[in-house]
Amino acid sequence: MIKFITLFAVFILSFQKNLGQDVTGGLWLGTNFSQIDGDLRLGYNKVGLSFGGQISYYLKGDWAISPQLIFEQLGSSVSLQQNIFKINQFSFAPLVHLYGSLGKGGKNFFLEAGPNIGALISAVDKNNQAITGLDRFSVNYLLGVGYRLNFTSIHLRFGQSLKTLTKDEVLLASISIGTNNSTGLYHRYFSLGLSWDFFRR
Repeated sequence: MIKFITLFAVFILSFQKNLGQDVTGGLWLGTNFSQIDGDLRLGYNKVGLSFGGQISYYLKGDWAISPQLIFEQLGSSVSLQQNIFKINQFSFAPLVHLYGSLGKGGKNFFLEAGPNIGALISAVDKNNQAITGLDRFSVNYLLGVGYRLNFTSIHLRFGQSLKTLTKDEVLLASISIGTNNSTGLYHRYFSLGLSWDFFRR
């Protein structure tokens, strides 16, 4: 956690001298509702925390680029079942935003999309035993909508893996693989969150 806080501080402060009218820094706090595709355990019932920071670059027109560095809790969780995954990771997500009007009050409605590269910190099962065989990095995509109110924005996002989380045959053999994703395991999750700008553009 100390390493993350240090990395987050460097992430924000490295841009501090360049912050101007078209660049803002901010914080992110959200909740993930996730599952693992491929294990026959249906439902977005793994609730996890998501927090970190972001830098927003406002481009010409209605576009912005917002790279985020966040800590995320993902996985799956079903009562009285095996193969429960509790995954912690750092994620880097360079998101693109398109702003538009939704009624009066300016261009406060936005769409967001982009890749999300996750670096695995830890993965444990229902007995808090380490799960081995997962790839160190995951490649995901994010799609979302949101609404901005002064310094605060509300986000609803959907994320999914673009490649399997593991190719380890021993790990896959220990799991009841579903018919839709019989070649591996994949993150799938919704995220509901808030972001705060240090100042409004």
